Amino acid sequence: MEDVDNTNSDSKEHLDNLNDSGKGRFINIGIFIVLIFLAVFGAYIKLRSPDTTTAQLTATETQVIPTVIRFTASPASTATIAVNVVQATSTSTPSPVTDSVNNFTQANYEAQISCEDISKVNLRKSPGYANKNDNKDVIVEIPCGESLNLQLVTRFADELTWWKVNWKSYEGWVSDHTGSGKTILTFTEPSSFSQSRPEEFVFWYFNAMWQKRNYEDLWNNFLTTSFQNHSSNGNFNEYVKWWKTVNRIDINGVEIVQKKEISAWAKINVSFYLNDGRVLNSREYDYSLVFDTAKRIWMFDYP
Repeated sequence: MEDVDNTNSDSKEHLDNLNDSGKGRFINIGIFIVLIFLAVFGAYIKLRSPDTTTAQLTATETQVIPTVIRFTASPASTATIAVNVVQATSTSTPSPVTDSVNNFTQANYEAQISCEDISKVNLRKSPGYANKNDNKDVIVEIPCGESLNLQLVTRFADELTWWKVNWKSYEGWVSDHTGSGKTILTFTEPSSFSQSRPEEFVFWYFNAMWQKRNYEDLWNNFLTTSFQNHSSNGNFNEYVKWWKTVNRIDINGVEIVQKKEISAWAKINVSFYLNDGRVLNSREYDYSLVFDTAKRIWMFDYP
């Protein structure tokens, strides 16, 4: 009987040891799983949270916000200046260029259809009238006395200067005179293009160059000394010699890339029609502009 009891006691002790061992394995497995979970979770948090150096680098690389101001073709009844700001992902303070753009006011440029010589004018899809099918090219007839909103874009076609305009919900082209010389457009403030805004000045200057050809006035009053020295080696005669080779100019567009209080950076696209028959088509030029606070005018400058 004693042997049986001892046997039973040994079996019980063996079973207890087995149970204790199973519990230990279970606890070890549980601890192992927890450790793996913590390691994976820590790696995930690290990936989601870049260090301070990386964050600062990202902000530095994306804080530049390029800005472009351009005149756009729009079916609206007024010519507008569209501001296209390419937003970056940085939350840093905007650059001074962006601040100046926000203060750049909207401008309307108007002309009226004269009733002195005509009663109505055709608004055309494209510049020119010769050898065209009017049923396809004429958008609408506009009666005299109506005001048109001008875009700062001109073309020379069929020996006439054509202006891109908006009238009511229409957009198209109108010449400022007829083929026989009768006046079509009378400009509300013809001198306004030369003063208040840099894009007006650039537009006015290139038109004045071939339409007025007052070279001495344009040289003395609208070019800084540094620009004169750079463009024509300070030689007025060389300046005149070049411009006399130009018969006429198409202004395809004016952009103000940057504008501050008394300075600006302009881009212009023009086509030069030379006296020898050559055409320098769609040439782009960048210009630095400075505002003369005494004369209250813009000038071409060379920084």
